[in-house]
Amino acid sequence: MSIFGEPRTVPMHPIVAEELAAIWSARGRPDLGHVFLNRLGRPYADTRDYKWPARRTRPRSRAWRGAALRPNGGSDFRIHDWRHHRASHCVMSGMDLLTLRRLGGWRSLRMVERYADVSVEHMAEAIARVKAPDKKNVSQPQTQEGNQSGWWHLGSR
Repeated sequence: MSIFGEPRTVPMHPIVAEELAAIWSARGRPDLGHVFLNRLGRPYADTRDYKWPARRTRPRSRAWRGAALRPNGGSDFRIHDWRHHRASHCVMSGMDLLTLRRLGGWRSLRMVERYADVSVEHMAEAIARVKAPDKKNVSQPQTQEGNQSGWWHLGSR
């Protein structure tokens, strides 16, 4: 069920299915119960009916960026942080934003952009993959007067 009350189905990665099956087996294959437990071994509280306070006037903390790097979580870790981590990981793995939008249940690409972020390392790798332009298809930079302007014009002229 989505946060908008709409039924949703999303595919599960085979590794996730294996890990969940291992948890289920370790717990004696119960018919009922929670899968994810907090650091005290208790189920996370159901917050669907919680009355959230008014929206903050300051931007939200970016603590999830650091928390996502700590697999065991930190003092600032929240289960919701996994949503940010997964969105970022999917983008850095090459998933297109429309697919990620549908998997994450977001209604707009703007929300996907709020959740998914890329690391500095990912940006460095992406820029390193950019190939130099083919010299035969690049003209020398020119201004209208024929002087070099510092702009490269791609394609034939």
